[in-house]
Amino acid sequence: MRIAVIGLGHIGLPLAVQYASRGHTVVGADTDPRISDAINAGTSPHDDEPALVERVPELVRAGLLRATTDDAAAVAEAEVVVVIVPVVVDAQREVDFGPIDAATADLARGLRPGSLVIYETTLPVGTTRDRFAPMLVAGSGLTLDRDLWVAFSP
Repeated sequence: MRIAVIGLGHIGLPLAVQYASRGHTVVGADTDPRISDAINAGTSPHDDEPALVERVPELVRAGLLRATTDDAAAVAEAEVVVVIVPVVVDAQREVDFGPIDAATADLARGLRPGSLVIYETTLPVGTTRDRFAPMLVAGSGLTLDRDLWVAFSP
């Protein structure tokens, strides 16, 4: 299976490594070019996680893991897209959707018929259905539940 992981932080990269470790071809996307450059050079950008330091080089060498800063390009190659971009909630419980909205708009451009997009982050109830699914449909031109499937994994 071809999987795109959007967001290669301390949760996204370990998940990408787990998928690749099971033989899936994974392309990760992150807005920080230092992260994608490190991964593509065969090193983990998270040197505080020994398992990543060990696994990233071998998975990159095997051609099972690589990274980019281009969400749409990563998604264009994938059957399944996992979005792990943080949603920040401030002290007044106001949600900053800016980063995840931007990622959603970017990745929508790369979606193909048959894509499954899974949001794996903490979100207010209904956000995937009422906010992100319409953004994905508008940005991709695909029809929800026919050409495109969207899910949420808390």
